Amino acid sequence: MPIFGSLALLALLSTLFITTNLSIGYTFSTIAQNQLQAMQMSMMFFLPNILLSGFMFPFAGMPAWRNGSARRCRSRTSSASCARSC
Repeated sequence: MPIFGSLALLALLSTLFITTNLSIGYTFSTIAQNQLQAMQMSMMFFLPNILLSGFMFPFAGMPAWRNGSARRCRSRTSSASCARSC
């Protein structure tokens, strides 16, 4: 598959996205008192991000009132930047 765009920019944005998710995970594990609480906090945070990113459900099929918050989702911007470069 050919890559259109800057490979360095794609690597930089991917590294930033991964670092952000790792720091959120470390924050959850620091706050939680046990592993179950950490898993519950991560699911309550990451599941809406995955659903709003357009990865599981098409973005065009979302209701109009949900598009505004879905466009601000950081998973959406990350997947869109990867789609534009490939």
